[in-house]
Amino acid sequence: MKNHIQNISAHKATSPFSHARKFLARYHLRHFSIIIVLNSLFIANSWASEIPAARHTGDEAVAHKIASEMKKNAGQQGATRVAAKYFSDQLESRHYPPSPGDGMVSGPQVAKAINGSLAVYKRLVNDYSMDEKVSRHGNKLTIIAFTSGTHQDETPFNDISLVTYQVNNGRITRADAIHTNPGAIQKAHTGSDDRNMADHIGAKKIADEILASDEYSLAIAQKYFSDKIAVWSSDHIERSALYDRSTISTGIASRITAIKQPQGEMERKKDIRVLGNQILVDSIIEETSNDEHHVQTSSHFKLFVTNNTIIGIEFSGSNQGPFDFP
Repeated sequence: MKNHIQNISAHKATSPFSHARKFLARYHLRHFSIIIVLNSLFIANSWASEIPAARHTGDEAVAHKIASEMKKNAGQQGATRVAAKYFSDQLESRHYPPSPGDGMVSGPQVAKAINGSLAVYKRLVNDYSMDEKVSRHGNKLTIIAFTSGTHQDETPFNDISLVTYQVNNGRITRADAIHTNPGAIQKAHTGSDDRNMADHIGAKKIADEILASDEYSLAIAQKYFSDKIAVWSSDHIERSALYDRSTISTGIASRITAIKQPQGEMERKKDIRVLGNQILVDSIIEETSNDEHHVQTSSHFKLFVTNNTIIGIEFSGSNQGPFDFP
């Protein structure tokens, strides 16, 4: 059994909704701390228990209309600009982890800043590109945005960010956001790697703790979870969503119970690498039942870290994810 950690420095990126919040909070763009995530998530039916019913039956129809318009305009912040058209006069904005400026903000002012955001980032980031994916569940709309480009020092600019928009009374009244790499925002606006380096150190600390334990990786990692966590997969779109911490913890407990069934010997192998603020985990669980039948399952996922807090989980491959979904 071979366990090792490989440390690689990396740089990452941002979103137009974060730019809007900075504008509204009257912070200069160099202040990366005021972040909202421009993203879309493909929401599973399993997330329905976390989504409150629309206050009016017409809200789902409005959300469906907005989603269709978003999809037609997706890319280069187009879906987000569509969302901005439907902001209410007062918009509730929430970030995870919490950010300065969270709370009630002016919808029209945020919309104005969003409409000017693309030009800002094209000046800051060479070859700036954003791919947006849109989905809807009930009266909630989600955008997951994949951004790429090059910083002024020619290091890569990449980011995956998520925002969910809630429709009430025919308007978008709330946005919940997670930005997986705020260090990239700081670097884009100021050229500083301070946040990138701090988050890399935080990710390495968590990775070391995971590697040192014989417990299931997420069982160790969960104490670092944010209140809400972005979870997504290109292989399992229906499972991608913004989940409560308690929901994921319940799913981890269920997975641990399953793999600890008394079916004979079990050997767990872990390969862990740290890439910027990401912890890449590849684990294999091999079970030998009493009738000597061998079963092997694999789990491949990434943990995204900022301020010593895990804010994102991306999983891939043929596995069903690193934890049991509700």
